[in-house]
Parts: sequence; structure tokens; C-alpha cells
Amino acid sequence: MELNCGLKCLKYLLFAFNLIICIVGIAALVVGIVSMVEDSNLFSLLKLSLDQSTLVQSSSVIIIVTGVILFLIGFIGCCGAYKESECMLGIYAAVVLIIIIIEIAGIAVAAAFQSEVTAELKNGLKKHIAEDYDGTGARDTFTFFVDATQVQFDCCGVDSYMEFMNATQWNRGNNTIPLSCCILENKDDYNENPSQAKAKYSNCQTAPDATNSNIGKTCYNSIKDFAMKNARNIIIVGVVVLIVEVICFIIAVCLCNRLRKDGGTNA
Repeated sequence: MELNCGLKCLKYLLFAFNLIICIVGIAALVVGIVSMVEDSNLFSLLKLSLDQSTLVQSSSVIIIVTGVILFLIGFIGCCGAYKESECMLGIYAAVVLIIIIIEIAGIAVAAAFQSEVTAELKNGLKKHIAEDYDGTGARDTFTFFVDATQVQFDCCGVDSYMEFMNATQWNRGNNTIPLSCCILENKDDYNENPSQAKAKYSNCQTAPDATNSNIGKTCYNSIKDFAMKNARNIIIVGVVVLIVEVICFIIAVCLCNRLRKDGGTNA
């Protein structure tokens, strides 16, 4: 079967889109595998504990799974377009449609239940601080990322620095806040050398105030402000991805219909 000029252009456009998706999938797969294979070197470089390395391994698995899914979707799209296969294009269109529906549903649910999700997230984080935060990150992954977040965003606590007074696993002594809430001399080196962190003011942990620490900034609001500042870029990327998905779906459906009418290949 010979496609007309317009459908040929759509065919090659669909092929190009999915070739890019394949490449992205392969790249993600390689990154995930390399990070998992080289985990001992990576963990040594980042000076992560055993628990923290487990989280990094989990992240590697997620990256690998994402890469495989992207590659499979792109591969089906490429083969379907190249071979003009009604069956493969139909499968591809169905998968893309499901992804579009899930994305739109996710956005709608997030918008409708934003306050509930926010409340649950805050309560969950506060509960973890009370039950798991140990002040050093040596035994608990959660502690490490709480500290890293506080250093990165110059904040202290989810809603208040007083939340750390409820941390049952933290042997605080006379300290009111953890070191990560203090203004540090070597903030930029924290992620690589958390054990070498040093407060700029020696009385920060025992007598924190707005000049020697970040107790005046809560982490939830700091992260929210950061997200709002970058919301435009996030929205643009999301809209572009959604538009590309819709275009791919429409092209696949158009090609399927033409192939069906002309008795195209089902291979």
C-alpha cells in the first residue's frame, strides 16, 4: 500500500518522535544500570551510609524501569510507523491514550485534593521526624535527606523548628535544633561531606535565633516558594510533553484508519 504525501510525512514524523523516545529510554536505562553496577564507588563518593545506599539503589531501579518502558513504547511506535503495521500502531495508540488519561486524571486529582494531600504530607513528615530523625543521618536515610533539604533550602522543620524537640531518636543533649538548621561555613560541600559540616556560630544549636540559624524559614514554605518560582518552566515542559503525546496519538490513529481502509499490513 502506498501512502499519500501527507500521510508519509505523518509516518516519518511519528517515527522521529518515537526514535527520540527510544534514545531517551536507552539513556535512562544506561544511567540506571551504571549507577547500580558502580554503586560502591558512587556511595563512597557521596559518603552515604548503608541505608542511604539502599535508597540510591531503589532510585536506580526506578530509572531502569522508566527507561525500559520508554524504550518499549518508542520501539513499538517506530516499528509500527516504519512497517505501516495496523496492529502495532493500534497498540501504540492505546498505550499513549492510557498515559494521557492517567496524566490528566493525576492533574485533576492533585488539584481537587491539594489541601488534603498537603495536610497528609506535612503530618507524615512530622511523624517521621518524631519517630525516625536521629540528628546524624548515620543510621537513618530519612535523617540524611531532611538535613540535606534543610541545608539546601536554608530552612528548619516542616512547619516549625520546634518539631525536632519531639524527635525521640535524637540524642540532642542541650541542643534545640540540629546542625543542618544552622548557618554553615561550608554549605556547598554538605552533600559530599555531611560529617564535616561546621556551624558559623558556635551557639547556634543551643541558642538559635534569626541571625545564627534558619529557624525563621520553614521547609514546606521554602520548597513551595522554589516550586512556584519554577512553575512556569514545569508547566511549559508538561504542556509540551502532553501536546507531543496527543500529536503521536492522532497520527497513529490516522495511519491506523488509512491502513484499515486500504487493507494494510497487520504484521
